[in-house]
Amino acid sequence: MNETIDLTYVYDIANGNQAFVLKLLGILQKNLRDFPIQMTQEFEKKDWHSLRETAHKFKSCTAYTGVENFNHTLKEIEISAEENRLPEEIHKLLLLINEYSLVLNTQVSQIIEQMNAEK
Repeated sequence: MNETIDLTYVYDIANGNQAFVLKLLGILQKNLRDFPIQMTQEFEKKDWHSLRETAHKFKSCTAYTGVENFNHTLKEIEISAEENRLPEEIHKLLLLINEYSLVLNTQVSQIIEQMNAEK
């Protein structure tokens, strides 16, 4: 996955309120750290239902950031039961999510630093 976060929609929602954008970015950053860990734990426990629910929540929090391939991968995990995906297939998807969460988290950190520097 080679995507860059696009915050156009987030800025529209925030109506130019930089403090609100920073708050939303902080929540996104926390989710980019926490959800991959949670999903990995659920996968290791073979708790498929919780894994699918967490993928749905994660997808919801990144839906307005323009990372379509990332969200599509989360959707693939979310619908894995309907698609009869094997654990090996789900694991590959999860590895992509874990890897790309790190990339996105770095992007968010850079945006936060830039916004704070512009204050």
